[in-house]
Amino acid sequence: MTKAGLRTKYKVQLAQALNYLDLEISKDFSNLKKYNKNYLKENCIGNIQLFYLHVRSEYPDVPVNEKTQEAFKYYTVQSEKYWTSFTLYGKAMMAVVAKRNGNMKVANEILKSLRENALKTDEFGMYWARNKSGYLWNERPIAVQAAIIEAFAEISKNKSDIEEMKIWLLKQKQTQRWDSPISSINAIYALMLQGDNWLDNEGKVQISVGNKTITPETSEAGSGYFKQSLQMDNMTPATGKVTVAKKDAGIAWGAMYWQYYQDLNKIESQGKELKISKKLFVEKLVSNKKTMIPIEQTTLNRGDKVLTRLVVTTDRNLEFVALKDLRASCLEPVDQRSACEWKESVCYYRTTKDASTQFFFSYLPKGTYVFEYESWANNSGEFTSGIASIQCQYAPEFVSHTGGEKFEVK
Repeated sequence: MTKAGLRTKYKVQLAQALNYLDLEISKDFSNLKKYNKNYLKENCIGNIQLFYLHVRSEYPDVPVNEKTQEAFKYYTVQSEKYWTSFTLYGKAMMAVVAKRNGNMKVANEILKSLRENALKTDEFGMYWARNKSGYLWNERPIAVQAAIIEAFAEISKNKSDIEEMKIWLLKQKQTQRWDSPISSINAIYALMLQGDNWLDNEGKVQISVGNKTITPETSEAGSGYFKQSLQMDNMTPATGKVTVAKKDAGIAWGAMYWQYYQDLNKIESQGKELKISKKLFVEKLVSNKKTMIPIEQTTLNRGDKVLTRLVVTTDRNLEFVALKDLRASCLEPVDQRSACEWKESVCYYRTTKDASTQFFFSYLPKGTYVFEYESWANNSGEFTSGIASIQCQYAPEFVSHTGGEKFEVK
């Protein structure tokens, strides 16, 4: 078949598909009139009707079926009248539909509302706090953000806002998967085809460690990713000063790790975006009641029960997180079974090893969490409490650990 024949076949199939949608929305409207006598006075538009209007606005050259004209006009008026009650995704769609229908007043009002309810930070760019995950594909944060970007790109053409929104979209990929094929397609479309082309640059970042400029031998095509290791022989006090400069468009991120040996009790706690703290408590009978007393405020005897409390705080959603708590050699866990657990509104897998207790999270939302487990003190002497460390395996630069301490068992 020739190219002209293929184009004709495609147009026929497209017209048939749109005609089917027209007839279905006409049936929907007929049922509405039949069962709701106040349909002219109430908000009677839902997601299905919004999706229909959005799809129909993509093909203005294909006429709406005559039987659907009344339904089409009714739902168009409804969308422009009740847009304040729509979800973020619905508002983004209706802003585009209003603009394509020539109603720039409504389109600009929707964008103004979206802009007024947005949050802006240097790190995350422009985003919406109410953009939370739901059960439907159009309630996924990535799809919602991409739809809003499309609306701003088509209506206002404000590149500044678009670039800020793209930052948030890309930052989600830093610590999480794009959660579905639809989300991935929407995100790639928004990043590559809206606003500036972030791949249209050399992707070079100038990094200086002390007085030395890091020059990578190779870098990944497109992203510009590279990894460089410095040997201990080259370490000086000045090495701790790192300078990063990027002159072309787009954003970049990275991490620096300094590895060395240190006694456990001399390690200091560390953490920023992701933090963890560890506290030991001893179970004592006070006035015939079980009471948890901080280990530094009481005497720990052999046979006492010790509670380990781990407090985790993250300022962003993370996926594939591993927490490892090194136990002192005198502590034997009460519960040694490995199992999935549901606590603090998160699901995780906990496993007990010879020298540590470990927690694995497939998803750890933004917030603060408290995890606890019990152990028996089975030996006397002086011991060092191991550190607890937590790291996002998807984005290893998000890492934190506690300090170490010494305690005595009588």
